[in-house]
Amino acid sequence: AEQHKSNASEWEQSSVSVMSAALRHDQSALELGLAHAQSNPRDVLVLLHIIGPFGLLAFSGRRDWREQNTRLVNEVRPHYADDDWWLQATCGFTYAESGELDAAIAAAERSWQLRQTGNSAHSIAHALFEKAEHEAGFEFLDEWETSLGPRSDLWHHMTWHRALLMLETGKTDDLLAYYTDKLATAGPSTPPLDTFADNVSLLWRLQLHGIEVSVDFWQTTDALRRQHFSEPGFVFADLHSAVVFSQRAENERNNFASGSPTAAIANCVRAFAAFADKDYLSAVPMLEAAVEDALLFGGSNPQRRLLQETLDEAIVRSRQNA
Repeated sequence: AEQHKSNASEWEQSSVSVMSAALRHDQSALELGLAHAQSNPRDVLVLLHIIGPFGLLAFSGRRDWREQNTRLVNEVRPHYADDDWWLQATCGFTYAESGELDAAIAAAERSWQLRQTGNSAHSIAHALFEKAEHEAGFEFLDEWETSLGPRSDLWHHMTWHRALLMLETGKTDDLLAYYTDKLATAGPSTPPLDTFADNVSLLWRLQLHGIEVSVDFWQTTDALRRQHFSEPGFVFADLHSAVVFSQRAENERNNFASGSPTAAIANCVRAFAAFADKDYLSAVPMLEAAVEDALLFGGSNPQRRLLQETLDEAIVRSRQNA
């Protein structure tokens, strides 16, 4: 595309420049993308590089990136028809992340009515979870499984959403069997990041709820890490790698922490390790710092909430041990 850019339209040249900068991890990518969106608000491909839990804004270092996502979506929204399913799904997810939950549910449900896609389904599940509409969440996931279910490349992540609902509603007795049956082995269409992050975070949450997780499960997630995310630098994956390393020997933890490109991830490694070692008193201040840094790791609110949930449990256990 770069080689042929001179023969392309101004819009195409700009699109290529944005994505080329993103691929090179060039700091100019976000600035180029925002300028492009101003001139070409209907260029969904470029917008997808900017917004969302893994977009350029999410990894920009800005702590207000969720609000910036909402601002950008609202700016481009007038350029789309009310029956544009992608725009409605994007509004649903983005509004849920910034706390506009009623608007999020309305937009997500509108998208689902227009076209039943994984994106629209995920936006509904996400918004209902954020509003703590747990029973409605179960009901929708039942509908989704009937209409789309395993045919969707978001099947694994949506199944993870059901597991979160089960945790929230105290339905934990069968969760380990549910994990083994539904999540432990992902299908070929599941993105590696979904398999790795979702599985790691669910196993850790099970331990927070007092459910023993065998070493075999952790070895399987570590195999995923080594296959797809062995080199640190993608901070969202690094965050979940920090959880995996909490189950490893001290020297391995230290090596991973020292090789982390950011101090925030190194702190997470030590925080999760202290919790795993039942040194809750030491874990609390490190987890407090990790929660402060959480927005730097990208991902969605439920994904980053793993840090807050760990902090809350560390505080409870440290008081019990006092």
